[in-house]
Amino acid sequence: MKVIVLGGSHGGIEAVEALRLMCPNANVQWYDKGDFSSTSAKDLETIQQQGVSIFGNTEIIQIEPGKHQVEIFNHMTGESRKESYDKLILSPGAKPFIPLVPGQHLTNIGTMSSRQDLFTMRKHAADPSIKHVVIVGAGYIGTGAASLFAESGKKVTLMDINDRPLSSYLDQEFTDVLEEEMKDREVELALGNSILEFVGDENDRVVEVVTTKGTYSADLVILSAGNRPNTEWLRGSVELLPDGRIKTDEYMRTSDPDIFAIGDATTVWYHPRKMRMNVSLGTNARRQAHYAVKNLYETIHPLPGVQGSSGAHHFDYYFATTGLNDKTAKKLGIEIKSVYLEQGAALFSPEKTVMFKLVYDPTTLEILGGQIMSKVDMTAHINTVSLAIQTGCTLEQLAYADFFFQPELNTPWNVINKAGLQALLQEI
Repeated sequence: MKVIVLGGSHGGIEAVEALRLMCPNANVQWYDKGDFSSTSAKDLETIQQQGVSIFGNTEIIQIEPGKHQVEIFNHMTGESRKESYDKLILSPGAKPFIPLVPGQHLTNIGTMSSRQDLFTMRKHAADPSIKHVVIVGAGYIGTGAASLFAESGKKVTLMDINDRPLSSYLDQEFTDVLEEEMKDREVELALGNSILEFVGDENDRVVEVVTTKGTYSADLVILSAGNRPNTEWLRGSVELLPDGRIKTDEYMRTSDPDIFAIGDATTVWYHPRKMRMNVSLGTNARRQAHYAVKNLYETIHPLPGVQGSSGAHHFDYYFATTGLNDKTAKKLGIEIKSVYLEQGAALFSPEKTVMFKLVYDPTTLEILGGQIMSKVDMTAHINTVSLAIQTGCTLEQLAYADFFFQPELNTPWNVINKAGLQALLQEI
C-alpha cells in the first residue's frame, strides 16, 4: 500500500511514526512545504533509514480523488509532477490570522506559528535595538511571548480584543492574579482593544500600532490572535465545513474514504459539550494521526473524544485547564456550577498556595471541567480531572477518590478531593 502524508507539524510527524510502527510494509512518502524544522535532523535520518521518502520544500497543490493522484510542486526547482496514492493523510494545519489593516506589510511584524518563529523571537529578545514590543493576542502564545520579552527587559504591551488575558482558558479568579503579576513586571495591558493601523517609518519598519483605545510605540509586533485553517486549496477535493475546516468522521476519513485528515484543520469530538469542535492542540493532532493510521485498512477504530486539556508556565505561574470554564459554558449555552478554593500546596509548605476550580453539571453532578494554578508545578493534577470528565465521574466519586499523601508533597485531602467535598456540601 502506498501512503502519502502531507504536513511537517505534530500531525504529520506522528502519522509517519505511526505508519512505521503499524504498517511497516507500506510505501510511505512524506511531503512538507517547509524544511521539517519541527523534526530534528537525527530523527529525519532515522525515519529515512526506515524506508520513508521525505520531500522538504515541496507541497501538494491539488488532489484528484477520482484518479487517486496528487499534483506536487517543488519550491526549490519550480517544477511540478503527479504522484499516485492508495491512501492520503492530510495535516495541512492552520495559518496565523493577520489583521487586514493598513501597514500589515511592514517589516518587524511577525507571527508565532513555527519553531523558526520561536528562534526568531528569542533572537529579538536579545536585540538591544528592540525596546518596545507589542503583542497582539493574549492567549497561550501571546502571554508566553510577553513573559519572555518582559524578562529580557523590553517594554511590553499585551493587546487583545477580549477584556482578560487567557480568557478562553482560565476564569477570572486566575486571570486577575496573572494580570497583577504582569503589571508588577511592567507589562502594559491593552485589553478590549482592536487594531486600526500599523504605522511605519521611511524604511517600512513598524514604529506604532494604532488601536481603538490609543496608539502604542513598537519596534516589534508579534501577532498571535488565533489562526485560520489552511484549506482553500482543498475546495472541490474534499468536503469542507462552513468555517473552512475539513469535514471528517470519527475514523478521520474525509468525504473521500481514501483521504484522511488530522490536526488543526479538522474538528474532534468534545466530551464536555458532546459535539464536534475545533480544539487546536498538538496532543489532539498526534492522537488523530494514530487513529487515521489504525483505520487505513479497516475503519473500526473511532477516535475517543477530548477534553481540550492544556497548560503553560508564564511569568512565575504554572497553570493548566481542561473541559468547560465559565466563558466556554456560556458560549455553548451549557448550565454549570463550580467551586473555587485555595490551599497550601503541601502540608509542610502551607505558604505555597495552589488555586483550584472544579466545574460540574448541576443536574447529574458529573465533572465538566477544572483549572489549577500555582507557583509550584501542580499542573499534572489536571490530567486526573480530564480523565474524570472522559469517564463520567461524579462529585461523590472524585471527592473520595484514593489519592496518595506525603507531607512534603501534598495535603491529606488532595486539592481535587477537597474541591469535590466542597461541591458536595454546596449541593446539600
